[in-house]
Amino acid sequence: KQRERDIALADLREETPGLDALNAIGKAITAELDMAPLVGHMRTAAAGLTHAEHVAFVERADVIGEEETPEAEAPFADLDAGWRDLASAERRMVRVDDAGGRAVRSLIAVPLISRKGRQLGVLLLGHSQPRRFGDREERLLAGLVSQVTVAIDNARLFAAAQREITERRRAEEALAAML
Repeated sequence: KQRERDIALADLREETPGLDALNAIGKAITAELDMAPLVGHMRTAAAGLTHAEHVAFVERADVIGEEETPEAEAPFADLDAGWRDLASAERRMVRVDDAGGRAVRSLIAVPLISRKGRQLGVLLLGHSQPRRFGDREERLLAGLVSQVTVAIDNARLFAAAQREITERRRAEEALAAML
């Protein structure tokens, strides 16, 4: 019994910092209404939670409208895009213990899917050592991505509301000029 308690306590001590970090990150992400910083926060948080050496977000530009820097995607360039495509097509996280790339051996591809079921993009995380990511990293990324997709939806709604306000002001000004 005591051995089981000690193991459970050790597991809890190991998980607590990650969950605390995820909670703090969630507060920062959900407060952000501008898309570019939001994507940046996501990349930074994903790297911090998983100790990934490389992080890129390959988004659907028609959905988000932000372009990833080519430097962020460069470490993944010599990998088969099939992992990213598989994550996107099957709408599930894909973990590869040895992807065989020069810069990236361990890989996780995480699809971002909005509340309405729309594909937003795929978050790629890489590490130069094989078998670097495990179940813990998958759990933390799942929590992060769920918070990020809500934040992206909120940012898109905020941007749409701002556009509508601007359009109404212009219409009011045009009407006032006519009177």
